[in-house]
Amino acid sequence: MPLIGENDATNSPETIHNSNQSDKLGELMSFEQMPPWLHDNPFILTGYRAINKNYHVYIKSIFIFHNETLNIWSHMIASLYFFRLIGEIGESRGPFCRIKNRAPMLAFLLSAFLGFGISAVYHTWSPLSERARTLLVKLDYVGITNLVTNGFVAWIYYSFSNSEIQSIYLSSIMIGGLIMTIISQVETFNDQDSRHIRAGTFVFFGSAALAPACYLIYKSWTEEKMAMIVQELTLTIMVFILAIIIYTSRFPESFFPGKFDYFGSSHSLFHWLVIVAILHHYKALVNIAKKSKQRGDSIFWPN
Repeated sequence: MPLIGENDATNSPETIHNSNQSDKLGELMSFEQMPPWLHDNPFILTGYRAINKNYHVYIKSIFIFHNETLNIWSHMIASLYFFRLIGEIGESRGPFCRIKNRAPMLAFLLSAFLGFGISAVYHTWSPLSERARTLLVKLDYVGITNLVTNGFVAWIYYSFSNSEIQSIYLSSIMIGGLIMTIISQVETFNDQDSRHIRAGTFVFFGSAALAPACYLIYKSWTEEKMAMIVQELTLTIMVFILAIIIYTSRFPESFFPGKFDYFGSSHSLFHWLVIVAILHHYKALVNIAKKSKQRGDSIFWPN
């Protein structure tokens, strides 16, 4: 396949879409050369992979440098890391020695493994076709929702270990996760004009744990364990909200179009901040379990 140049007559999105069937990726494209369904961020001007219906080409593209390379590798590495943690928790003693107490943590780690993995797959194959992109981005939303849901389920399970209100909060967050999953599959949810609605919806859902956190503050703020639980959750939510703000504002590339096509774009920063938030949440859950050991809570520790 010949390379497509700036002034080539075959430089239309339709031609790029229909003609690129080879086993080679070809040269990287500019924003204007891509079809409208790939016009996600007008401030990322270069580094786009040409549309190719040969999916093997995009596997090869993982190992070349383009404007999705860092997005692919950041979440691919994160996915593998959380897969390793699944094995560690599965073999651990201490607060996760009982199967029923291990299950919420394993569910959270599994959702992190799958969520980051699906994200990496989406960023790898999104230019394959419009249909493929739509399917993959919907799977990505399911992965995000599942990760947030299981993160809060684990937090509520361990934080309210001896509370009668635990089942109410667990049921509420799981129902909320189901509703969020359904909403994310609506076609208009993925529209380019719905960017702020998507961000606001995930922020609202991600902040749902503030209700049980306020309950903890009301009931037993003076206890060291409870203060730590609320502080850890607050930090996780703050990092998550910062990630959403950067994602929505498209900072910094919106101020310097074309300067962050390969490094430091808003989506790359969003990826890294989400990783930081999930890692912190994992460590917070472990700390909660350790505090429970010191208190001798029977739900965690066998007699």
